[in-house]
Amino acid sequence: MSSESWGGINSSLMCFTLLHPNQDIAQIENTLISLVTKHRPKSKNVHRYKLQPLDDIHFNDAYGGINVNLLWIFSLIGFFLIAVGCINFINISTAQAFTRSKEIGIRKVLGGLKEHLFWQFIAETGIISLSAMVIGLVIAAIALPSFNTLFELNLSIQSLLEFKVIGFMILILLLVTFFAGSYPGILLARILPTLALKGKLTEKDTGGKQTRKILVTAQFTISIVLIVATVIVGKQINYAVHADLGFEKDAIIMVEIPEEIEHIKIEGLKERITKLSGVNSMTACLASPGAAYNNWGTGIKYNNRAEPEEFSISAKLADTDYITTFGLDLVAGRNFFPSDSVTEVVVNEKLAQKLGLASSEELLGKRIEVNGGDTKATIVGVVADFHDQNFQKEIRPIFIAPQTSGYVNFAIKIQGKNAEPTLAEVKKLWQDVFPNYNYEFTFMDERVAEQYEDEQRFLSMSKLFSGLAIFISCLGMYGLISFFVAQRKKEIGIRKVLGGKISDILLLFTQDFFKLIFIAGFIATPLAWYFMNNWLENYKYRVTIDWWVFVLAIGAIIVITMITISYQAIKAALQNPVKSLRTE
Repeated sequence: MSSESWGGINSSLMCFTLLHPNQDIAQIENTLISLVTKHRPKSKNVHRYKLQPLDDIHFNDAYGGINVNLLWIFSLIGFFLIAVGCINFINISTAQAFTRSKEIGIRKVLGGLKEHLFWQFIAETGIISLSAMVIGLVIAAIALPSFNTLFELNLSIQSLLEFKVIGFMILILLLVTFFAGSYPGILLARILPTLALKGKLTEKDTGGKQTRKILVTAQFTISIVLIVATVIVGKQINYAVHADLGFEKDAIIMVEIPEEIEHIKIEGLKERITKLSGVNSMTACLASPGAAYNNWGTGIKYNNRAEPEEFSISAKLADTDYITTFGLDLVAGRNFFPSDSVTEVVVNEKLAQKLGLASSEELLGKRIEVNGGDTKATIVGVVADFHDQNFQKEIRPIFIAPQTSGYVNFAIKIQGKNAEPTLAEVKKLWQDVFPNYNYEFTFMDERVAEQYEDEQRFLSMSKLFSGLAIFISCLGMYGLISFFVAQRKKEIGIRKVLGGKISDILLLFTQDFFKLIFIAGFIATPLAWYFMNNWLENYKYRVTIDWWVFVLAIGAIIVITMITISYQAIKAALQNPVKSLRTE
């Protein structure tokens, strides 16, 4: 495209934005497309123009901002944790109705109204919630350094004391108090004083089994979903980091080449380093095969076709040792010969696919034009596809070509055993050639892992939240089973007198929970599959959701539940039945 055409577009667009500063973004985008069409009427290459509002950049991870999807996910998980805590409070509060029934009966006999009792329970819940919030702030202050390290933030305790944060915490406090205290307050306030004082309350009068079963099932459902999410996220990250990327990344160090260094010095240093016994190979390049940065994308015209292709091609500028150093698989043709200018290139199989060719061999000997026709070269070789970006993005068409002015990095493949002496020798040679530049290197496998930092953080937080959800659920189950044991002491004593075994009594308390776990598993399985399948759709290359993940999650909840309730159940089963019957 000529500079005059670009000037026409820029001038027209500038006039448009000046004349219409409040114009709708979509209309501005359409205007920009029409300007391109006007100045490039014969171009087959299709361009997409999207305007990025400055206030949206903060939540756009493509510009180094925060991934807003992660914020929503963590907010949803936080809501689940609060919901689990509220469920525990409701269950234990309604279970306590038997122990507080006489108090309620006496208050009603002395003239207490339902409204008074309701607000009393709301006030009690508010005090408990306020205490929990204070404890939570203390824990947050203690955990803040670890949180900052995990998310590479610089938050301080003062940020928790900002007006907006305090307002949000007060809102959460009021909502938790209302939702956790309302149902127990209404339920206990309507207890009949005659039944309460006579001790004839039934479970129907204090909320009933069905309500508690529904709430406990909801707890189990949330826990199972979080466990499934943690396992699948871990599988995807493990797959991305350890899968065959199509190139070697182990035992390769990347060293940035200083700017404005003569090519002769680069070649001289490379020649000296490659002679070291601990160095297998070395290449000068723009970027490694899997680097998402330092990539030069350009249009392509293939084999003298009349029009450029509708896709772009990515350049990997490098010398002749690039393919050897990174272990790329040359599937057809040969490597390009050393040259100071781009006359020969090696491409990947994806290019043949995008061009609609039957095989990669058809590419050999064909001419391509890139960089607006300024660069023309012959395809002499084809390498197997490799992941040039992370697994969220599809492999792009790529060409590898020598262009010394574009070399930014050295990639040095060293022998894995006893690497320290080799690294020291490389550093010494570097300082001899570039005494005025610092020598810093990174291992390539670490660079690859950096592309999945967000996923690693997501995995860490998923593990933490899953553990918290399970822990909170266990506390609730432990409290419930304590009340159940206290209410059924007489029944346990009678069963033991009639020859009941400890295992029978243990089964008495666990069988209802097992039923609820399987119901929760039935509900959680499609929910977890739906959410995680949507999450995996962000990746072009992803793992499958296997059936055993759901079995593992349900099995884990069963084991944890058994451990949680066994202590109380076995303790009750071992008590002297005579003492239980006498005290009851």
